[in-house]
Amino acid sequence: MTNTNNWQNYEGFVLAARDAGTAGKKLTLLTKEVGRIFVFAPQARRKANYIGYLVPAAFLRCTVAADTEGYRLLQADGRALTDTWQWTYPMWQVYYFLVHMTEELFASGQADAQVYHLWEQYLTALSRKDLAIATLIASWQLLGIAGYDPQTVLQEKQFLPLSDTGRQTLFAILHATWQDGPQLFSRQGLTEAADALLYYLTNYVEIATQFTNVFTFAQKSIDNKI
Repeated sequence: MTNTNNWQNYEGFVLAARDAGTAGKKLTLLTKEVGRIFVFAPQARRKANYIGYLVPAAFLRCTVAADTEGYRLLQADGRALTDTWQWTYPMWQVYYFLVHMTEELFASGQADAQVYHLWEQYLTALSRKDLAIATLIASWQLLGIAGYDPQTVLQEKQFLPLSDTGRQTLFAILHATWQDGPQLFSRQGLTEAADALLYYLTNYVEIATQFTNVFTFAQKSIDNKI
């Protein structure tokens, strides 16, 4: 008889996925029930109809069994929230910037409704918003959830010189909502807003991130839209 005592039903988002050779795939899930967890999807479970949602930025409902290293996937159902198949390597770097921030700011195994809701809004918005701009907005909002005050960066005039354009762009991003309509940002403004985020992470949060050059806005058109 199958032991179902350690089976759990969760729903959430696939933050990251990586192959574990021929054995299967390792997933990082952000669940509504218990926060961030690690799930191993055995090769036998990776049926053809699973492929579309055992990928980053997908929504997943799953049944898992606890094991010594986290959880093992038993059943799954879900849907892709955005078309990641067309993403370039720099775009993946931008996406994983937010994943890295989430891992640094919030412990695994602890549910946080605000973090979950932010990721829900972010991933849903990626189908209609520029990835880099959406990630900037989500990054600042994530800092606010973690207890930081992003508004202080606007007061850093000595160590973080911002042009009027950069200051206006940063102000708009700090006050953006996921319901906002299209908004135009210049390349200069976006570059300075990204620099401000990296400055804040380094000097206020002390996150040791290797993603210091992921926001390469210089090659993006001047009419990037939220």
